[in-house]
Amino acid sequence: MFVEIARLLIVLLATGAGYGVARSMAPDGSTTVVVGAALGALLGYVVGGVAARLLRRGMGRVEATVERTSPAQLLGGGFGAALLRGLSLLLGRRGAHARLVGMADPGPGGVDRALRGLPHRGP
Repeated sequence: MFVEIARLLIVLLATGAGYGVARSMAPDGSTTVVVGAALGALLGYVVGGVAARLLRRGMGRVEATVERTSPAQLLGGGFGAALLRGLSLLLGRRGAHARLVGMADPGPGGVDRALRGLPHRGP
């Protein structure tokens, strides 16, 4: 059931994207928008099936990992994440929690800069 619902959502998004692209490229009243929406739906159907199955497989791996993890570790990890996020909001910096765990600036060299103790170049 998950795969079908995920595929449907991806098809709807791809149909809207195809419609939007075709509408921006075609003159008003053209049938090109219908073709664009149809091509988007077709592409979304194929890509949606593959993506939904990959998501389902990933969810299975997460479920297996969580199943092996003790409740104390899950609870501690949740509290730690909430604490770091709250601290970053308190400091008024979006990336403060990322810098605390060494994952600042996801751009090129960002993690390397954080691990070397160099300043964050982001907003």
